[in-house]
Amino acid sequence: MDNQQFNIIEELDAVAEAELAADSGTESPAPSIDDNLNTLRSTNWDILNYFRSAYITYSEQVQNLKSELFELDVKIEELQKTRDIYAFQSDTRKNIFSPLPAAPATQGKSQLIQAQLDELQEVRTSLTERIKTLDIDLSSIRNHIHALENSNQCLISLYQNLPQPEEAEPEEEADQAPPSSEAMEEDRAAHASQLLMLTQHDKSQTAERIRTSIRQGIENNQNKLEVLKWLIQSDPTRARLTLQELQDANIRLLGAADSIINELDNSLSTQCPIWMAIDDCIQHYRSLHPECTIDASIDCTDYDMKVLPIITITLIQLLQEVLDNIFYYSNANKVLAKVYINSRMIDVYINDNGVGINSDYLKESPWHSGLHRLHEIIHLFGGKVQIDGDIISGTNVRFSFPMCLEPES
Repeated sequence: MDNQQFNIIEELDAVAEAELAADSGTESPAPSIDDNLNTLRSTNWDILNYFRSAYITYSEQVQNLKSELFELDVKIEELQKTRDIYAFQSDTRKNIFSPLPAAPATQGKSQLIQAQLDELQEVRTSLTERIKTLDIDLSSIRNHIHALENSNQCLISLYQNLPQPEEAEPEEEADQAPPSSEAMEEDRAAHASQLLMLTQHDKSQTAERIRTSIRQGIENNQNKLEVLKWLIQSDPTRARLTLQELQDANIRLLGAADSIINELDNSLSTQCPIWMAIDDCIQHYRSLHPECTIDASIDCTDYDMKVLPIITITLIQLLQEVLDNIFYYSNANKVLAKVYINSRMIDVYINDNGVGINSDYLKESPWHSGLHRLHEIIHLFGGKVQIDGDIISGTNVRFSFPMCLEPES
């Protein structure tokens, strides 16, 4: 990184210190630990994005310089070949084949080419030094990026381990009036309608699959049976072929039926441990997308924890919604997934290095999309979800919800 960029950063630090010194004279409440952590995380993200932008800029400069160096090497090679031709013609040594010395014009041409080569060699040396310098800067920026990414992960882990306040601060309650009962009823009705619509949409999708995969196959087999009754008497050879086609079609129908049944019949009694189900889900996507690197970690405080099966099923569905969106839309080749599980809550963080996501993604996507489903399910559990990103940092998905909910009687 050049001195100008460091000077800008130092000036910004000086301005910030001056503002803090000016504000120190007025009394203000001390910020909480959450506020301090949020400030640190926000600042780290800003610095990380700055270094990522600088890394892209420096990489483009290095690539351009390497292209210039390649073109320069081609030009030098061509001039060297031309010089060698003139140097051969301008050899003043006498032999039996060429006893006469070369003309002065030929010697001057060779010297002119040599002078051009010397200049190009100087330019090449300068380009090489600039590329080496930029490579060193790139290595330094890359180390800063890795350090900031690790710092962000440490801050996230520290934030997760902080005790959560049970009640809101009285001052905030005084400033913000509680929502009216009518507004709360409208909000509940809107979410209930959305969930019912999603449920009906799933049923419609399943009905369409049964119609196209099973019912049409049965109708085709019924038509073949009608033909088979006539072929048995008129053409026994063709009848045997038609019978074999019917058997193959029945095998395909059974496979389609089993696929739909397995998706619908998620057993609530015989489920593997939640961490194992997550690992199986990740391994499944690794086999489906070998071109993408999936770095996943599962941190469970108790690997023998008895989790309600519906919690495991729901978590796997949410992971599938996020991963399907990544592989369908983000064009990413690297995915980071972290799952933290304790006896009170489940916390999931997923990042990809793809094209990012717009802030109004819920308005742009259809109402039955996977991201709408993710929001509604998290809302149903009383959890939290946050999705953001850009072309530099990719897409960040963070959601959490309570681990154990007592079923309603």
